[in-house]
Amino acid sequence: MGFLKLKSELLADFILYSSLSSSFKAQFKNNMTITNQPNISGEGIESVALPMPPKNELVEIVDFLNNSETVFQNLSIKSEQQVELLKERRTALISAAVTGKIDVRGWRAADNKAS
Repeated sequence: MGFLKLKSELLADFILYSSLSSSFKAQFKNNMTITNQPNISGEGIESVALPMPPKNELVEIVDFLNNSETVFQNLSIKSEQQVELLKERRTALISAAVTGKIDVRGWRAADNKAS
């Protein structure tokens, strides 16, 4: 257990994003002792490197990642909404077919062969 007190929210965001990267996780994994419960020593933590760019680059990196995160969250929300809408439409279509509101006799699946 350890503490890292950061005075800058920008730096905190950068460290958070960095800690989510596969290269950062690999450094921890390489320094772990695997027993019943994985463990990393103080020396193992000291050997984990975190490159620190100049402040102007740090600002650009964090801004880019924050914007990207927002874009991906919005895409995820829209995708979930689309799935729900498609489920509703599927249910309505099945209901209409079962109750006879639409005639599905003679229906065949479209031929999906590429020309």
